[in-house]
Amino acid sequence: FFFQAEDGIRYISVTGVQTCALPIYEGVLMRALESSPEVVTAYGVTGEDSWILEIAVRDVAHLRATLPETKILLLGIFPRGATATDPLRRLNSTINDRLRGFADDRHLFYLDLGPVFLDRDGHMRRELMPDLLHPNEQGYQVWAEAMEPQLKALLGE
Repeated sequence: FFFQAEDGIRYISVTGVQTCALPIYEGVLMRALESSPEVVTAYGVTGEDSWILEIAVRDVAHLRATLPETKILLLGIFPRGATATDPLRRLNSTINDRLRGFADDRHLFYLDLGPVFLDRDGHMRRELMPDLLHPNEQGYQVWAEAMEPQLKALLGE
């Protein structure tokens, strides 16, 4: 996760973590959340379907209970693999369909940034994700730019 501070912490981004890291994650996150950010962005990691959904449900429920006035922007899991037929990309797409269903567009919003990492034929843009899974520096820049309009809208800017 990372923090973006401007006049205090207005926005926090968190990612799903494995259970072994949970105590550290929760300790650091809880200290950050004490600032009552206006928006929290949550994004999942790729993995087995039921595990990802369990983490998403747990984290979103925890955030809603802890910060009932904070808007949550749930990001879809990024595509992976070279083409749309890659089994792991298809799995991520299925998970994203389920994640999209959590959004109520009042407190919980969904944004799929996957298309910014793909060319018009659905192939992964290797200049953004050379290993077909992790964004590089340019990929992170594209990610931030693609998220900015939604974040500004949620922050009332």
